[in-house]
Amino acid sequence: MKIAVLIASIIGSLLLMGYTILMAKKKGCPLCSLSETAYIVKSPNVFTFVIVMGTFLMTPQMIVNTNGWVGFLGIVFLFGMMMVGASPHYRTIGKTLHMVGAFTAAISSQLLIGITDYRFLVFWLIYGIIYLIRRKRSVLWEEGVCFIIITTFNILG
Repeated sequence: MKIAVLIASIIGSLLLMGYTILMAKKKGCPLCSLSETAYIVKSPNVFTFVIVMGTFLMTPQMIVNTNGWVGFLGIVFLFGMMMVGASPHYRTIGKTLHMVGAFTAAISSQLLIGITDYRFLVFWLIYGIIYLIRRKRSVLWEEGVCFIIITTFNILG
């Protein structure tokens, strides 16, 4: 069963990564954020499916890698990402739901991983150094750091 959950997590990661790369190619230039892909794909259902399915496949491995109550943060992460997926039009009517979901997912996932094994959070130091050099914030890079930490934690944790 552990192998099946790990494979599902890898499939979820590949789904999200493949979708992001495909949308960046379709746009023809770097993305501002993963959420921007909802407007590029021109179908809110595709965005919702990819976000929710990718997260649904990744979350069980996050929970398996924890002990005790910390696994509940994985459910909070899933709930936050479902809020993001449920509000693909974040520039208009779904802004509040989308932003609350995004922050909920980001904070709960990083808290879960930080409590379980803080060493995975070293990727934030790398982002911090890049930020200090560039002096420019990038939502896509921040989402990428969260994604890399989650994926690395799921595979190695």
